Amino acid sequence: MCGFFGYLNKSKISSDTKKKFKNIDIFLNNRGPDFSNHIKGSNFFIKHWRLKIQDLESRSNQPYTNSKVNLLYNGELYNFKKLKKNKKIQSKYITTGDTEVLFNYLNDLGIKNTLNQIEGMFSFIYHNKKTNKIYLARDRFGQKPLYYFMNDSEFIFSSEIKPIIYMLGKKNEIDINELKNYFYQNLYYGKEKTFFNKIKQVLPGTYLTFENFKLRKETYYDSNNINKNKKRFSIKSFSENIKNTVDKHLIADKDICLSLSGGVDSKSLIAVIKKSKYKKNLKKSYSFSFKGFKSEDKDAKKFSKLLGIKHENIIISRSDIIQNFKKLIQINEGPIGGVANIAMLLLCKKIKQDGFNVLLGGYGMDEALYGYNSFNFFDHKKNTDFRMPDITTNFNLFHKDFVKGFNEHSADRLKYQMMFDDKIPRTVHMCDRFSMINSVELRLPYLDHVFIENVSNYFYEDYYYKKSNISKRPLREFLRSLNLKNVPSWIFKKNHNPSPQNIWLKQEPIKSWIYKHLNSNKLYKKFDFLKKKEILKAWKLYLNTNKKLNGYFFWQLLNLYYLMDIDNFKYSKIKMNNFYMIK
Repeated sequence: MCGFFGYLNKSKISSDTKKKFKNIDIFLNNRGPDFSNHIKGSNFFIKHWRLKIQDLESRSNQPYTNSKVNLLYNGELYNFKKLKKNKKIQSKYITTGDTEVLFNYLNDLGIKNTLNQIEGMFSFIYHNKKTNKIYLARDRFGQKPLYYFMNDSEFIFSSEIKPIIYMLGKKNEIDINELKNYFYQNLYYGKEKTFFNKIKQVLPGTYLTFENFKLRKETYYDSNNINKNKKRFSIKSFSENIKNTVDKHLIADKDICLSLSGGVDSKSLIAVIKKSKYKKNLKKSYSFSFKGFKSEDKDAKKFSKLLGIKHENIIISRSDIIQNFKKLIQINEGPIGGVANIAMLLLCKKIKQDGFNVLLGGYGMDEALYGYNSFNFFDHKKNTDFRMPDITTNFNLFHKDFVKGFNEHSADRLKYQMMFDDKIPRTVHMCDRFSMINSVELRLPYLDHVFIENVSNYFYEDYYYKKSNISKRPLREFLRSLNLKNVPSWIFKKNHNPSPQNIWLKQEPIKSWIYKHLNSNKLYKKFDFLKKKEILKAWKLYLNTNKKLNGYFFWQLLNLYYLMDIDNFKYSKIKMNNFYMIK
């Protein structure tokens, strides 16, 4: 797991620009603190930061290069050992890692054939030294980030947005249209556009070709095809798929730990790992709980004992949310989904302090098996198309010019589109950021594309128990088939501990902290489409009513307040280091 950055100019690079290259470490060193190196020419500069996971020797350092091409690669190829057996590859192997495998495949088979054969989470840059032709590629579900900016004379790419904003050297305005998507449909991180004008991301399942300051986009993987061929759930097939995906995510040259939540998803990993030939690589499990709320710590410890590993739980308080909110906004380069993301930021900090660099997580099963409450499609016979939750009731809080042009029915779409446009992009983005700021590689076996393809195309009724309407039936039936001893009853029952977010918004010190921001003229001066008077009235109503109102809109405004400062960094080295380091 790593980070990389590159800059290319039509002419020679100026001395002022060269000076800026020295400061890029400030932004990306956390992604790869073990080794960094750069290659430069008269009109290009590339740099790579390495976090050593596979083949810990210097022979796998990057940029990986020969006389003709450079490779900058971030991620993991989970089938790299199988790929090495391909007799069509003429290049010799001298390392035991996956970087060289990717390099040899690109050299011998080309970009398209390589992308169709590799499995994993990745983004990479493949640079021709002579022609400056560059391929920019990203994995099928976008687990690893890749951003770029291009004008008539400059082309910049990076694993994060902040280095690009820094290189541009001027204020970069927030894209108002992307704010509309965020407020009206709660969509973010899933589109080519980012929150910052002219800075884009390479979309999942695509690669770009940069040549002579022109970009060409090609799709090598279309997630819309996943749901087309329906089949019936089979316990045998599901068992094989879940075991295969967990096995290949356990391969590493470093010790691995596990993140356990209160649900069946992450704990199911323990059940699968128990029978894995790679189980010796897993050394410890971790979880978090919210102060004053029910903890699943006892259940987590009970399940961890099945593997004979220790378990540790950390407690998250309301003060933790306030102290880390701004920090995570800057790390995310966009909105925070909820208090659980801040909890995971702090959990990854603890994991890093304990000496781990690889974390296995249960994220993705809700996406794979349609487990979110918002899918709620069990009555699909009555509603043949899917409608997103109606959040247009907040329109009176915006000025008319901002609302104009929005189609309230534009959110109607099928469930699998919601999954790939909304749920997965949001999940993988935040997982990457709260882990990599702590130099921790977070692996998500349930978001492996092979697993998703094989379990996301059952008939809808196969995902639920008809009588109880309990979700994720395939996973629960799989766990039942294992006949595990002392298995908690939550495997076969609904087990949902709600987030404390909506309650905490009404409690001190968070309540006063939010009001301070909602009452700030700074917010309304920057975003004049907001109606301060109406928003404060809505906040008062939210606090004083006995009705169960969702306070997520105020959470969005809080995100917006700090989001507006992302494009106006103070770029002194001391300030940046103090701000980004998780202490």
